[in-house]
Amino acid sequence: MSANSFDDDVGGALIRAHHLIEIHRPDEALRMLAAALAEDPDNPDVLCAAARASLDSSRCREAGELATRAAAAAPRWEYPQRLRATALHLLGWSDEAATAARRAVALAPDTWNTHYVRALVCSTSRHSSQEAYAAARRAIHLAPNEADTWAVLGHVAVENRDQDTAQKALEKALSLEPNHSSARNDLGRLHLLRDDPVGAAGHFAGAVASDVRCREAALNLESTVSAAFSDIIIVFGIVLALIEWTVIAIGADPSASTRLVVGVFCLRVVGYLLIKQIVPLLRAPPGRYMFSLLRLYPELIAAGALQFTGFALLTAVWALPGRAWLWLTAIGTAALFGSVLLHVRHVRGRLST
Repeated sequence: MSANSFDDDVGGALIRAHHLIEIHRPDEALRMLAAALAEDPDNPDVLCAAARASLDSSRCREAGELATRAAAAAPRWEYPQRLRATALHLLGWSDEAATAARRAVALAPDTWNTHYVRALVCSTSRHSSQEAYAAARRAIHLAPNEADTWAVLGHVAVENRDQDTAQKALEKALSLEPNHSSARNDLGRLHLLRDDPVGAAGHFAGAVASDVRCREAALNLESTVSAAFSDIIIVFGIVLALIEWTVIAIGADPSASTRLVVGVFCLRVVGYLLIKQIVPLLRAPPGRYMFSLLRLYPELIAAGALQFTGFALLTAVWALPGRAWLWLTAIGTAALFGSVLLHVRHVRGRLST
């Protein structure tokens, strides 16, 4: 095979791979690029294309390794450093990601994408919040009509609970690109900061609908719905606990209390199964995130276990002498419900970014 023929083959593979990546078929792109990498393992263009496809397939470790090889093959090119920074950021290696992002900026200080990545990877570190703000604003200065630049400023602002800046930046991003999934996801997180779970769920659902790859929004949607469901069940459970307490206090047939316990337990099981089956259906394409059917919701399990324990204690009170046990059990049950509610509030604060 001649050199020109080989170059044509690589160029054709790259064009087809980029097309597959754009239409959200990264696995096919990786298979196509594998042959080109086997022939020329140090080709930075092929390595970068493979790294990008790996990122879209959530293979962050592989993406980081490919981007590192591309950076070694083309040390003056900023794109491998951007890909490497993104992969390291998704792996949770904040310091290494920030170093790669700064290297990308040093190589191409007048390219908005480098400042965008720097803002993104520095946004989750409290020690780098000012750097993240500066990078986001520099990206906006270089590309004021790019939705991504405004979206990353909104993301940085949400991370720092700067609600006014976040609102303005995210609205600007959506005015430039109404289906910008990242901006919608962060707008949903902003609504959670304002204690508006209904509005948040709407934005998370919109983000999932506009981009099937937006896994963060899908996870946030699940967490929001499950937390809201837990709140409803807890309030409902407290009401039933008071009814049961009254039934026991007046000396009624204890079988009524037992029926309440069984009924609430069945309601919780049905509600849990509904969340497990309905929420994943909001994701597309079907089957891509079927692993979520196996995910556990710690807040629901904790609420169910503690609530059932409280009801069981209340049911047992009728057989114990003296009203002191009744009051102690009622207070203890209320404390259990309160602790679960606080746990759910805490879970909301840990929503995916």
